[in-house]
Amino acid sequence: MVADDQHPGEHGTVELDAPPPTRELTDVDDDFAMSERASRSVARHHRTMGIDDPLLPAAAHLTGEFADDILRPAIEHAGGTLVSFRCSQVHYRPGNDLVVRYRSEVDWGDGAPRRETLYVGTTRDGAPPGTIPVTASSNDAELIAGVWRWPFDPALPALERVARLTTAVLADHGIASSTSPSTAVIAYRPTERAVLRIDDGDIAWYAKLVRPEEAAAIVRRHELLAGHGLPVPEIVGHDIDAGLVVMAELRGPTLRDLVKSDARTWPAPATFADLIRRLGTVDADDLVAMRHRLRDGPHHVALLASVLPSERDRLSRLGDLLQRSLDDATLRPLTFVHGDLHERQLIVAGDAIVGLLDIDECGAGDPVDDIAVPIAHLRYRALTATNASRLHRYADDLATATSELVPATTVAVGTAAVLAGLATSPFRAQADGWRQQAVTVLDLIDDVLAAG
Repeated sequence: MVADDQHPGEHGTVELDAPPPTRELTDVDDDFAMSERASRSVARHHRTMGIDDPLLPAAAHLTGEFADDILRPAIEHAGGTLVSFRCSQVHYRPGNDLVVRYRSEVDWGDGAPRRETLYVGTTRDGAPPGTIPVTASSNDAELIAGVWRWPFDPALPALERVARLTTAVLADHGIASSTSPSTAVIAYRPTERAVLRIDDGDIAWYAKLVRPEEAAAIVRRHELLAGHGLPVPEIVGHDIDAGLVVMAELRGPTLRDLVKSDARTWPAPATFADLIRRLGTVDADDLVAMRHRLRDGPHHVALLASVLPSERDRLSRLGDLLQRSLDDATLRPLTFVHGDLHERQLIVAGDAIVGLLDIDECGAGDPVDDIAVPIAHLRYRALTATNASRLHRYADDLATATSELVPATTVAVGTAAVLAGLATSPFRAQADGWRQQAVTVLDLIDDVLAAG
């Protein structure tokens, strides 16, 4: 199975190559060829299927064997030669947009080929804004995609500077660095957000890069939750106009660390339930949770149905159930929720929860989310964990401890919606055997619904 830090939505974690030292791809409006492929010597590692989406006519080419038809013109215009490429990540929302990551080698004519991380995206409206447009015509349809190279994300203006000039960025925020800090990519969702860890000896910070219009809300959420006594990271600097927020590290193991190592002590389910109650007391009617699991569920089901045609009947029934559950959700009063409260978001000391991470999307939302998310992640992890029985028991205990907040049957449906999203992870990561892995998660969904 794919690690669940690659679940969809934002929070899909992507480990990237070290940022290359030079050369941004510059504007080009070139055609990508549909013929004479045999004359080119680009090494291909074909792992994915072509996606047939009538609203995204370029998608089949992005995820097909000959994606170099799109990559090659942009690289050549920038002065390089594409040597090899391999699809390594797919972000797909049927009928809306598609972004594909490629691990590539490019010969820039100045020595051995360099490893590059390249992205190609297409949307219902064409190329993502700010990317390099590459166009073609096929069957009377105009195909438009946009290409960019890490770290030159067109929607995250501060990303390139943070990735390359860490010392200067720290100095801008009054943080003195005595050495040359190292930078590691923790998460990256193309055109939406990135998280970089900055290490300077015994001190570490996290730089969060978002679209500039979203930065002020992140700062406010941190200040609001800190004011309510919740253990969120301290913001040590920010540049709202550039979409950059720098936070101090919260030290200690996460619940995920304890789960993976099968540590003797995990936080008591009652402690978890108390955290959810404390979140529910936050008063911020103007802040709306940016994720809604039941609303997301049908979209994940649609993606799965498009890439797993043999499972369409089962997925159709699941989609209908999740859609009906949305009507019931409108009758539940909103409460303040974290929105993505899985085990990696919690810093633990002994049996206490002492840190709460990734609050970018918290706000007024469905109370089922903060219960269904951790339960779904624990059950998903149990599919491949050696301590699977303990994980399932812990998930059962969490459901019991929170039963006064949300009925068990409602939590079961919410858990199914979260698991539907996690079922897409193997496909998005283009893992070997992703079809069977996704089917295994669908079987788990059936078990959860039957027990609920």
